[in-house]
Amino acid sequence: MAAALKSTADKSAESVELAISGMRCAGCADSIAAALRAVPGVVAADVSEVVGLARVVGARLDAGTLVAAVAGAGYVAAPSGALADQIASRRERRAVLQAAVLAAVAWSGLVTAAWGSALLAAAALTGPGRGFLVGAAIALKRWRGTMDLLVAIGATAAALLAVLVAAGWLPVALDHGHAAVALILFLRVGKWLEANVKARTSARLWSLLDVLPARARRCVEGGAIGGSAIEEVAASALSVGDTIEARAGERLPADGIVIAGRSSVEVAALTGEPLPVDVAPGAAIAAGALVLQAPLRVRVTAAGGASQLGQMAAVVRKALLDRAPIATLAERVAAWFVPSIVLLAIATALGWWWVGGDAATIVGRALATVVVSCPCALALATPAALVAGTAAALARGIVVKEAGALEALARVRVALLDKTGTLTRGVLTAEAPRLDRTDAMQRELVRALASASRHAAARAVAETLPPSLARDPPPPLMPLLAVEEIAGLGVRARHAGHEWRLGRVAFASAPEQAAAAIAAPAAFAAIAAMQLPDAASAVAFSCDGDLLAVWTLTDTAKPTARAAISALAAAGLEVGLVTGDRAAAASSLAREVGIAPEAVHAECTPATKAALVQEHEARGLPVLFVGDGFNDGAALAVATVGAACGGEGATELARAAGRIVLLRGDPQDAAVAVAIGRKTLRIVRQNLVLAVAYNAVALPWAMGLLARFGVTAPEPAHAGLAMAASSLAVVLNALRLAPRS
Repeated sequence: MAAALKSTADKSAESVELAISGMRCAGCADSIAAALRAVPGVVAADVSEVVGLARVVGARLDAGTLVAAVAGAGYVAAPSGALADQIASRRERRAVLQAAVLAAVAWSGLVTAAWGSALLAAAALTGPGRGFLVGAAIALKRWRGTMDLLVAIGATAAALLAVLVAAGWLPVALDHGHAAVALILFLRVGKWLEANVKARTSARLWSLLDVLPARARRCVEGGAIGGSAIEEVAASALSVGDTIEARAGERLPADGIVIAGRSSVEVAALTGEPLPVDVAPGAAIAAGALVLQAPLRVRVTAAGGASQLGQMAAVVRKALLDRAPIATLAERVAAWFVPSIVLLAIATALGWWWVGGDAATIVGRALATVVVSCPCALALATPAALVAGTAAALARGIVVKEAGALEALARVRVALLDKTGTLTRGVLTAEAPRLDRTDAMQRELVRALASASRHAAARAVAETLPPSLARDPPPPLMPLLAVEEIAGLGVRARHAGHEWRLGRVAFASAPEQAAAAIAAPAAFAAIAAMQLPDAASAVAFSCDGDLLAVWTLTDTAKPTARAAISALAAAGLEVGLVTGDRAAAASSLAREVGIAPEAVHAECTPATKAALVQEHEARGLPVLFVGDGFNDGAALAVATVGAACGGEGATELARAAGRIVLLRGDPQDAAVAVAIGRKTLRIVRQNLVLAVAYNAVALPWAMGLLARFGVTAPEPAHAGLAMAASSLAVVLNALRLAPRS
């Protein structure tokens, strides 16, 4: 399990990621983390045994020094990107072949002399079993209990007995040399299979940046698409403002805006969506997108780690190193497991001696007790499931930012969803103004205010305005002073001694200097006289609280909105709509998508959205809040699980307030996330029960306590086979969560 540590470094600290191979259990991760923390300048070190990753935080870090520290602890490290999965798999395969050859010789009957058995045991221990000895030595040095320590104790004791028998100091009945050989073989086979299973589970997670091409075609000024004015450079050399070209069959190395060409692109690397998307000049396109048809010219807006794919990779890898709350109990148990087993083995030997057992029985039962115990299954129970659950979510375009988010998703009981951009397309269409008392200068002020806002409503209003002047380039925007956008209300500024506002009617008609207030009765009367359609929203423009123009805006529900509400309700969640829009528009959408009228909360400010979330949670009802990440930032932050649905949340992963991000902007994915969270928690619990049940049965079996029930105690070699199988069973159970591709 990850040896996780909350970083206390300040924002100026740097971080280094290392891919590590050779880890065999949670104790290995603990040992590596301790070695890294001992390096000068290191503030925190987190290590995940499941995915073979370490993140080190500190000042003036040197990757070479960190790699050397890991090597000093007995493991192999490399800067992440040169991932060690394949190296580890090949190493385990070689060890399996070596152990298999030795076991074949031992079982063939060709070696009958006592010294032959001792030599085979020594060869197995120092050859394919050498890694266990190294790990045990490190564990003893650091006073940590690990699986390596138990294996080393069992295998070394068996080999030592074989040597003493060969020397004539012990009777032949105590020769367990073949058990040492078999134990190393069984463990190596189990570790080889386990390594392949874990590599398959985390393949999706590691492949996030692997899809990016290492080289890019950067365009020289004035070059035409497909022309010769192209220079090939390393993708890492790209910077914002560069123009690049991607041809059919190639992936974009950076985020950007299409400036020439039309084509279809596949964006599955980022969103998990297999259907191609058509792009044309002006369209935003993300790194990793596969160009399917004609070549594209793209102006770079973000490259490398700043790209959407780079941010997503960083977020997911951070989540893998986080420790989920449910992991705490397993970590505490595992810390005491190894010393408890050693004491239990000693007690077993003393017990059999007390009842008059012969030497072979005493030694065999004690060895089997050490060998059969499996702390690895207990340690893998939680992280294996969390990694598989994270991979399953990512395959659906759901980024899990924290390990604890999956557990929290399993516990939510209420789902509150924003309207615009979450359940609706977020493409607002403004009609001609219902009220318009503006002149040309005031329309330019509307355009300037709209340009200062990030809300879709402001952009929609700006598109209804006539061209400012038929000049190219157009004149600059009207100068504004004290510009301020208030989330959920609108934008205000000063010009020519007056305060101008664009936003909700109550906000626009409020007194000067008031953020929001009850609008003047005359303003509401004017709005009522307009007889706005139920589904329409209203945006107003004012001067010192005097309404000068009112526009109606319409939006349409996403095709999957009704199915999303049905899926959330079918999962047993209370579903509600929370929006800053007017009540009539909110109720109209609620009827369309199947939300009960009493669950509609309209005309909410960001603060009231957050208060509504806290009200539910105060009643013991954990909340999943789904919003677009702009007006919903406060609610996303205070919810048990905040889900940023497309929009701001998808393009600014590093700043998204939610614990998960729905990259595709599909509200159905909120229900999918809940289902994945519940299944992950269920498998974590199954794994913990499986690990505890295995040890609860295996230990009495190995100790010989089940003999009175007719169950024969295992030989040490068979006990080793059971131990390897239990660890693999936990990982295979977790693999049921992983994506099939």
